[in-house]
Amino acid sequence: MVKIMAVKVYKIYDSRASETVLATYNNLVFAQSPSGKSVGTYEVPVAPEGVDKAVLFAQKKVIPKLDFGINQKDFDSELEKLCGENFSKSGSAVSVALSILNLRISAYNKKKSVYELYNKNPKKEDLPCLLSNTIGGGLHTQNKMPIQEILGTSKQNDFSKRVKDGIQFYKSVEKNLNDKKIFFGKNDEGAIAFNGDYKESLDIALKSRPNNFELGVDFASNSYYKNGKYFFGNKKMNERKYLKFIESVIEKYKLFFVEDPVTENSFEASAELVDKFGKEKIICGDDLFVTNVERLKEGIKNKSANGIIIKPNQIGCLSKTKEVVDLAKSKGITPVISHRSGETCDTTIAQLAVGWKIPYLKESLMNGERISKINELTMIYNDLSK
Repeated sequence: MVKIMAVKVYKIYDSRASETVLATYNNLVFAQSPSGKSVGTYEVPVAPEGVDKAVLFAQKKVIPKLDFGINQKDFDSELEKLCGENFSKSGSAVSVALSILNLRISAYNKKKSVYELYNKNPKKEDLPCLLSNTIGGGLHTQNKMPIQEILGTSKQNDFSKRVKDGIQFYKSVEKNLNDKKIFFGKNDEGAIAFNGDYKESLDIALKSRPNNFELGVDFASNSYYKNGKYFFGNKKMNERKYLKFIESVIEKYKLFFVEDPVTENSFEASAELVDKFGKEKIICGDDLFVTNVERLKEGIKNKSANGIIIKPNQIGCLSKTKEVVDLAKSKGITPVISHRSGETCDTTIAQLAVGWKIPYLKESLMNGERISKINELTMIYNDLSK
């Protein structure tokens, strides 16, 4: 347990230059919160009244009443009492930064890495596969492609080879675009951005993938759903026609991972995709679940997904996040811990991937705030390989 006077919070800026929060203990232990651009309706807001007010609230009303370096579940329970139910008074920028800080202080006091607090017998096999965002569209890019992310994952057993495969895929996409003399840049998450439609983008991805490599897509369908219709590019579809379209994309491009193919309340429609593809592919919910245990229970009842995106700032603290991870695993649902579009160089999700034995980490292999997670995992891999 540490003196609360040693804990401070500050307003900082994330990778999109949006305001967020850093928490520190004596400038020795640090924790930072991310923020999302593609946000589900049921997420905990980042800062309901703005980050400046959230920081002031934390400094005056929250931090003085907390003990740090204690049991994580006890800490998060007290944190929510002070921050309001579902962290309604503070928002997730403050609550997640403080929740992570408590965990990191506990690790610091015990002279351990964060992952060692949970995983008592860690092995290099516990490192996650990488789902690397490589070609961008949707809200993160504002180009022709409604699909938000085209991802790739290596099936290699060795973590270092997975990283190399992901980098090879990224560079191969760049080369194929250069060969076609197509201008491209990078989006919010470091993914390659060019003004191609979904067909051209997926064709290039197929052509660029290495051996033992599979493709995934984050449709982020909330972004093009309105008044009961899906507006995908120049297509306007009701749910039945849209599901047939999604099935055709999955089959044509041999997609292994399919995220948010339907809008956030379509538990039954998502279940149809699980029924058809779930034995071989991951049909994954992000906006469908928003790392919320009650929404996950609804998904379990409806058999709506066999994968779930895990983002601590969607639910407000680490203990609630772990509750969702544990429930998902117990029901055979694959957890995928994920970055946000507005990221920081905080590497906690990489540590938790190993500590909680989460099989996939979703990120990008470009930009410092993204590669910091890969570098963290690379150091863990090297330590566990000795």
